[in-house]
Amino acid sequence: MALSTFWNHSGELHQLEGFTQSIKHWEPGEPLEDIQQVLLQQLENIFGKEVVLEVEYSDGHQAIVRMPTATSNSDGDIVQDLSWFTREVALLQWLEANEVAIPVPRVLATVHGSESEPYTFSVIEKMSGDCILNVFGALSFDIKESIIRNMANFMLRLNSVDVPQQIGSTAVRGNALDLVPLVPISLTITYPRVFDTLEEYMLYLVQLKRESDSVGSDDDCLTRANGVLDRLLEMLPALLQRLSSTVYRRCVLNHDDLNEANVLVNSDGDITGVIDWEYQSVRPVVLAAQYPCYLRYDGIYHDPRFASVIKAQNKDYWHALVDGELLRQVEEWLTDRNPDPGCAALGRWMDEAFASQPPVEVKV
Repeated sequence: MALSTFWNHSGELHQLEGFTQSIKHWEPGEPLEDIQQVLLQQLENIFGKEVVLEVEYSDGHQAIVRMPTATSNSDGDIVQDLSWFTREVALLQWLEANEVAIPVPRVLATVHGSESEPYTFSVIEKMSGDCILNVFGALSFDIKESIIRNMANFMLRLNSVDVPQQIGSTAVRGNALDLVPLVPISLTITYPRVFDTLEEYMLYLVQLKRESDSVGSDDDCLTRANGVLDRLLEMLPALLQRLSSTVYRRCVLNHDDLNEANVLVNSDGDITGVIDWEYQSVRPVVLAAQYPCYLRYDGIYHDPRFASVIKAQNKDYWHALVDGELLRQVEEWLTDRNPDPGCAALGRWMDEAFASQPPVEVKV
């Protein structure tokens, strides 16, 4: 495959493989060679048998076929995990039906498992463009600027979608958008309910952190971890109070996996598609207003180009973006499941982050 351009932290250029566009091409009716069968089996073992295929019709049109994870039960029947699949398909259809002006793929057809077709799958529009991961490094400065401006505009359009004012993942019921408990990317985190307030959500994250294996299991680690988290609980009320107005608390639609592999762009820097909506949520704008992850430098998002576009078009969203950075970092620490015995790293971060945090003007 063609190499993509990346730079390391020292500014040195590297040519590396980007996001794989395709594993193998097959024509209908062709038997699988032994090496192809081995490759397919390996992929099924790695990805849980979730299948994504690009198909081309006789008239040249292309589409994407997505089939959720399939396994066989003790009776030999096909069993699929349809939870994320159903939510994604329903949301895409809801966005199209409500003429929401964001570039998402159209669902062309959904086939439900039956006696004649044991698998449930969807056929969705194949959107044009290349994923940012594969092309961003080699683009000109002007085109990169264009992508950043267009990404800001995309976030603002998401911000304008009318959604329920609670915290959860979307579930379409009839023609209405409803919510279910959050479905996170990390399978080690579960949420018992839809949250009514930001305070409820943040307190639950603290409790999850206390119960996480990442803080250690011996008495000393647990004692130190509880001490750090108790200190965080003392700091949170003041932070949440400063972010108490509707400028920060209004809930908006959020793509929870908006990484550089899920955003497609063309050669002019236009965003031609945003894909993979199986992980999405409705959450307060103070948590949803984030800089694109591919503009993150050494763990910090401060890219003035993105913020300046936001500020010029929507001052309220800009306030949520800038003023909410500390709270978003708290959320990231609390949901991180990498080992941190005794919450030592979290404690050191708190010492620096809260000490240097400037006061936030309360918006009314």
